[in-house]
Amino acid sequence: RYLLWQPVIEGGQMLTQFIHMNVLPQDLGPAIKGCIASPELRSKLAQGVCLPVAGYEIASELIGEIDQKRLAPPRDVGVPVHWLELVQAQDAGVSPATERTAESFKSSRISFHWHQVVGWPFWLFPYCMEYQDLTSAFVGMLSASAHDSQRDSIRSY
Repeated sequence: RYLLWQPVIEGGQMLTQFIHMNVLPQDLGPAIKGCIASPELRSKLAQGVCLPVAGYEIASELIGEIDQKRLAPPRDVGVPVHWLELVQAQDAGVSPATERTAESFKSSRISFHWHQVVGWPFWLFPYCMEYQDLTSAFVGMLSASAHDSQRDSIRSY
């Protein structure tokens, strides 16, 4: 079973957002400052420059690999996929990229289940938020998966 919990759709976009949120201007050298999201930075990183982010050095090889990643349906069509998305309101839409990717999952031959839970992203408030709805949705997905697994194994005898 797959559980996609607020999954990253495009590695390059996520990496740019992550860098913008966590890079301290004083950590950047003049060669990197001002071009975080630009092709120039990506080419500098390809030449082996490490990028300081939140007190850590991120290797150019890792950044290059993340840049190339894009979420796609799994090749194993027999495994159900549960996608859990946090939204700020019950009637809130999702980004066009999320919608396109979810549609590609739905149109593949996999068992696809979409779940929305109202709430703020938990990583914004890691120590002071409690999400009963999120916990219930997650436990429900695990229970459904366990039930499906048990039912499938009974059927296979």
